[in-house]
Amino acid sequence: MNKVLNIEQAAEKLNLKKSTLYAWVHKKKITHVKIGGKLGFLEKNLDDFIESNIINKF
Repeated sequence: MNKVLNIEQAAEKLNLKKSTLYAWVHKKKITHVKIGGKLGFLEKNLDDFIESNIINKF
């Protein structure tokens, strides 16, 4: 099962401030979900986001 991370957990995983992550959500730069009106991030989507932003893949 895919784990859903809250904003704090996602920001920590990406090494970002929560405000940056909120801005990316607003700009639709990062995939997110809303569950019960709360913002969430699927861990797999964050892993894919990290992978797609690697520069110099070998």
